[in-house]
Amino acid sequence: MDEWDALGPGMKIDRRSTDWGLVSLAIGGLFLIMAPIQLIFNDFYWCFGIHRADRQEIQLARLIAPVVGGAFVALQAFSVYAGFRGLSLARENNHPTALPLGGILVSGLDVILWMGLTVNLLAVLGVFV
Repeated sequence: MDEWDALGPGMKIDRRSTDWGLVSLAIGGLFLIMAPIQLIFNDFYWCFGIHRADRQEIQLARLIAPVVGGAFVALQAFSVYAGFRGLSLARENNHPTALPLGGILVSGLDVILWMGLTVNLLAVLGVFV
């Protein structure tokens, strides 16, 4: 027997919009917390680390930094997708749209922040020189 059958007809509640909204908000919130930490790391590396690093370490970091930055932005793009998926499911089922919309807004801000942080790290590593 399905757990929904005990509630009676018409009582089944679709929570997918809430779940997608939570995924979007959780990923977006995590990256929003990580952004100032990454900026502090970039500044400390610029002040203290880059001058003591050997040439091979800097060359390796120049190759890896764009890949990691791209992966972070791709994960945030998934978070934006999850928010839009939750928003469409919420509108389809007449559920509140605040949770997916909040995830979209936070994740959209994250995409902008992390693109800037990636450019900042590449500038610290001297890629643009």
